[in-house]
Amino acid sequence: MLEINGTLIIVFISFLVFMVIMQKVFYAPIAEVRQERKNYIDKKLEHARSNREESDNITKDYESKITKARAKANNIVFEHTSLANNEKAKVIENTVNEVNNQVKAEREGILNDKSIARKALEPQIISLAHSISAKILGEEVSLSGITEEMINKSLNR
Repeated sequence: MLEINGTLIIVFISFLVFMVIMQKVFYAPIAEVRQERKNYIDKKLEHARSNREESDNITKDYESKITKARAKANNIVFEHTSLANNEKAKVIENTVNEVNNQVKAEREGILNDKSIARKALEPQIISLAHSISAKILGEEVSLSGITEEMINKSLNR
């Protein structure tokens, strides 16, 4: 069994004194260092959070600027494409009109040449018809009934 005597009380008192001394000499400085470290870490975490927020804001700003620049570039490309397409359409239209005018002029020239050639051939047609019929039939045939309408009809075939 345990006896309670003066030694036990002295051990108890010395333990209490030891605890008080340890508290002042060892535990208090350790607690202070721990608090300083906690404060330092909290300060660094807050600084990191603020830097993160600032970098997020800068990133959003740059992304917004990039989006605006892309939209502006797309608008410029669209405008220039539209202008080029309009210019292309005008050039094509002018070219088509010129070609159509040239074709029309050539047709008129051909029709005019055809008319001139017909008028030049009309006197020869009757004499050719007379000589062809004489050679085929072997006798002279009278071509007095040939009209200008008959000549035009035979030329149009």
